Amino acid sequence: VTVIMIFIALKNHDISSVIRDAAGTILYFFSQIFIYCYAGEKLKSAMQESCFSVYSCCWYNFPMKHCKDIKYIMLRTSQEFHLTAGKFYRMNLENFTSVVKTLISFF
Repeated sequence: VTVIMIFIALKNHDISSVIRDAAGTILYFFSQIFIYCYAGEKLKSAMQESCFSVYSCCWYNFPMKHCKDIKYIMLRTSQEFHLTAGKFYRMNLENFTSVVKTLISFF
């Protein structure tokens, strides 16, 4: 849809609307990517904090049944968590900055 709008604007020699539409589209896509990357970063840090919180509690004073459950929780939360896009792109702020740097290098 955006490509068609740009083509029509170029046919009508309306460069200002082409620039406005392109900037709006780029801003929209970057805001979407940023929201997902920020959520992925927050989830990753929450998993790390939950592992530390479970370990820091006085789990050794609990009954053996609860200690086994806590050990399982610590095992699951100690594994590194990544929110991915299509199982090949990790959605975190580090990758978002690399995308922004790559885009800026084209200009």
